[in-house]
Amino acid sequence: KTYFLSLLLFLLALMSKPMAVTLPAVLLLLDWYPLGRISSKKDAAGALLEKLPFVVLSIFASVAAVSAQDAMGAIVPLGEVSFGARIAAASSNAITYLWRMAVPLHLSPFYPAPREIAFWSLPYLASLLLTGAVTAACILPIRRRKMMAAAWGYYLITLAPVIGLVKVGSVSEADRFTYLPGLGPSLLMGLAVAWAWNRSGSLRRWGPPVKRLAAVAGICAVVSLSYLTVKQIAVWKSTIALWSYVINAYPDRVPQAYLNRGLAYGRSGQLDRALEDFTAAAILDPGSADAHMNRGVALGVKGRYAEATDELDEAIRLRPGSSEAYLNRAATFEHRGQLDRALSDYDRAIQLSPGFYQAYGNRGIVLGSMGRTDEAVADYTKAIFLKPDYADAYAGRGGLYMKTGRKEEALRDFQEACRLESEEGCAALETYGKR
Repeated sequence: KTYFLSLLLFLLALMSKPMAVTLPAVLLLLDWYPLGRISSKKDAAGALLEKLPFVVLSIFASVAAVSAQDAMGAIVPLGEVSFGARIAAASSNAITYLWRMAVPLHLSPFYPAPREIAFWSLPYLASLLLTGAVTAACILPIRRRKMMAAAWGYYLITLAPVIGLVKVGSVSEADRFTYLPGLGPSLLMGLAVAWAWNRSGSLRRWGPPVKRLAAVAGICAVVSLSYLTVKQIAVWKSTIALWSYVINAYPDRVPQAYLNRGLAYGRSGQLDRALEDFTAAAILDPGSADAHMNRGVALGVKGRYAEATDELDEAIRLRPGSSEAYLNRAATFEHRGQLDRALSDYDRAIQLSPGFYQAYGNRGIVLGSMGRTDEAVADYTKAIFLKPDYADAYAGRGGLYMKTGRKEEALRDFQEACRLESEEGCAALETYGKR
């Protein structure tokens, strides 16, 4: 029962976080040390057979995770980053994470990928040599001290999915990746401190002063780390604070930071600041469809429809399959009185995303303005079918029903729109309900 329960829990872990795929390898490592269940090839084969269901689940989860990232275009093809560069990046990340665990200064929510990774450059070559040296130091005394090899092996195994061999997007590393891998080095560090503390007792008259000094150092370390923790937490107090921190750290390296902060500014009503950030993102990454689209939306909200259309034209050129870009450009055409062009863009948005309820709702508005009432009602009805709590669609359809003399149906729609907190629906219900 416990075996199948552990398998079920592993499945749940995979569904919540793909990094759990390393569990089968970790279990085999634990079988070797400290459990001591593997001491021969026969033992290893038996342990592997026992873990086979876990391995199968890991393989499926790994394939699914990579496929999902690849479908979103996040996986960097092998041809773009050579295998040697990936090895160099992996060794650099392994050492960098260790350094940040020991000296957690200048942490960032986002670390941009390096512009260039040269296998033979001094920093990467040094990281590679240092990784090899640490590995050798842990493996050479393996017969006498298995713990070091097990802890270092655990660190590398659990870090493997995110160490840099598989390149995903513009992120090279993230502090959160070390939550599980950090247990190995932390265990060794704790054991080293305990060993030094016990050894200090053999120093006779120097033992007590050394222990007091060590205790003071420990207290200072705890206070310092607590201060750094509180300081780092403040970075995450809001979306604007978080991405402002990243922008200050990497002002010309992370266009996504400007884009995300711009969206946060837009949600808080700071449209001018949002537009500045979207412009900065577009300058840093002219090929970003999102930057141009959001800049176009911001310009449209400010009433600068001609400029908004130009930006959305560029967004569509960069990403022809973006139904959202067509939706937003249609809105600018609508405001400019170019209803035929707006209708064409809404048609295209629906063609690209048949379940795009907002496109149906907006097209209903245009069709109603053009006097094509039956088609408009059909679009509103489709929008409501796709999103039953779409208040604006109820209000819009109710208005058309009222115009065509279908008062009872109109009042039902106004009532539903009002229930969904539509000011237009409540106003219409108060106006027409009294007649």
